[in-house]
Order: sequence, then structure tokens, then C-alpha cells
Amino acid sequence: MDTKNIILQIENLQTQFQVGRKTVYAVNDVSLEVRRGHTLGIVGESGCGKSVTAHSILQLLPSNGRIAGGHVRFAPQPGGQVLELEKMSRTGREIRAVRGQQISMVFQDPMSSLNPVYTIGSQIMENLRLHEKISRADGKERIIELLRQLGIPEPEQRYDEYPHQFSGGMKQRVMIAIAMICNPSLLIADEPTTALDVTIQAQILRLMRRLRSEHGTSIILITHNMGIVAEACDEVAVMYMGRVVESGTVQQIFSAPRHPYTRALLRSVPRLDMPAGTELASIPGNTPDASMRFDHCEFEPRCACACDACRRGFPEMYACEPGHLVRCFVREGESCV
Repeated sequence: MDTKNIILQIENLQTQFQVGRKTVYAVNDVSLEVRRGHTLGIVGESGCGKSVTAHSILQLLPSNGRIAGGHVRFAPQPGGQVLELEKMSRTGREIRAVRGQQISMVFQDPMSSLNPVYTIGSQIMENLRLHEKISRADGKERIIELLRQLGIPEPEQRYDEYPHQFSGGMKQRVMIAIAMICNPSLLIADEPTTALDVTIQAQILRLMRRLRSEHGTSIILITHNMGIVAEACDEVAVMYMGRVVESGTVQQIFSAPRHPYTRALLRSVPRLDMPAGTELASIPGNTPDASMRFDHCEFEPRCACACDACRRGFPEMYACEPGHLVRCFVREGESCV
């Protein structure tokens, strides 16, 4: 692991859940790298394993979930110690020292993530004092300054208010404040703009870009919105059925997508230059049950490019150009059947 340039390396990660007698294979052989000061976007349909991958990084899995294989290596400082997160106990002191301090997470739903009976200030203070020895007076001053930087008006007054007094966009900013108060090296944002109108979405994305530029924070942005990825990310990983099927820079993925699933996702995005009345393209069929075990490419039943090889086994990742990886049997220049 190149700790000077790579802050997080996920290698062959497998995460499973036991639901009664059924095993759910949520993450299958996922390998990713997050570069220092960069934003990696993870995209795909609901249920493809995006959020489970993020929860696996911090060992935030429920009791019926487990990491069945692979490695999650984290290097908070360039050239420094590499922490093997998958080996840490999910309730142990080591992983608790990482959560919230070195790696923070903005969860999917700010409406339900904030405790309605505690003030905003007390909820941010809890994370700060959990990881740092600081007086309440100094902590309050630091929190108010962070709220001001995040664009929350009248932060001195807002500090003592409750979640129900905040709009959806303001609650999301509070979630980011909780995540950023200890200046983590890596921020994981799980669908941070869900249920927000486009104006507030733009504000949240600008805020995340500012955090990256001013603090050097590395970011993992999980979303199903390809437009957000194009605007906010440096690199992209496309997931389907718990696997990464394509990864590369934003330019590579949007200008020259190679995997049929990536192409289908991009075709389903509405465009301003589309003629009126144009029907959006859709991906035929449904995402299979994650408890199903395939002996061949999982996308084959829905793929217009499927060939005999797709029905016989799993494709391996190959580099179609430097930094651009694709998991597909159909190579560039070959025709779809």
C-alpha cells in the first residue's frame, strides 16, 4: 500500500448477512482505493452493496453481519502506520478510536439520525469530547465556529435549538458538523443529498468541495445519482450485485464507459438537450435477490451484450487503459449479441 498517495485500500472485501437459514451475499470481492485529498464516488442501483461496503469499513454491521474475507487498510498519515480495520473488534477500543476521529460518516437520513430530545450543540459536543480532552466552553466555541463555516445562520442561537427547528438541508449540515468536528482524514457520505431539493443539494456539494480543499479531507461519496458524481468526484466505482464492475476517473467513466451496466446507467440520466417527449432508457428486468449464488456474470440476464462466455463464468477485472478497470467478457471493439 502506497501510504503517501492512498489513504484507504479495500482488497477483495466480502460481507455477508445471515437471515434465518439464508445467507445474503451483500459485498463480493470488492477492491477499491481512495487517494489522499480526492473524492471517490460509489454508484449503482439500490441494494447493490454501496452502503454495506461503507459500513464494513468502520465495522458498523448489525449482529447478523460479518466480514467473510478481504482486507480494509487505512493509513491516516502519509508514510505512517497502516491500520487493518477488518481485524479490529467491532466493539473494541481500536475501532472506536478510528470512528468519528480519523474516519467519520454522514449517514443516509438526517431526519432520523439526529436525536430529537437533545440540542444540536450537545450532539456535536458528544462526538468532540468522546475523542478529545477539551472543556465545554472551548468545545462550544469551536462548534459555533464550525456551524458558521458550514453556513448555518446565527450559530450561537442555533447551538441551543433542537432538530425539529431545522430544515432538511440544515439538518444535513449538522450531520456534516458532527462528522467534521474532529477533523477526520476520511469522510464517508452515504447519500448526503437524498430527499433534498436541487438548490440544497448544490449547497451540500459545494460545502463538501470546500472541506476537501481547505482541510485536505478525502471523501467517499455514495450515491445513485450520476449527475452528482459528475459534479463532485474525481474517481468513480460502479457496483452491481455487490461487485465493482467498472472503475476509473470521472472523465474515463463518463466519456468512454466500457461496461454494459455503466452505459445503461448513463443512458437513464435525463439530459437538458433531450427532445421533448423523449422516453428515458431503462435497464430491463430486476436486480436479483442478493441471496442467490451465481456461477456466471450476475448482469448477464439483463445485458444486451451477453455472450456464451458470460453464461459460463465470472469475468475478471482488466485494465482497458491506465487507471480504467472493467469486469466484462466483451472487450472494446467486440460486437454485442
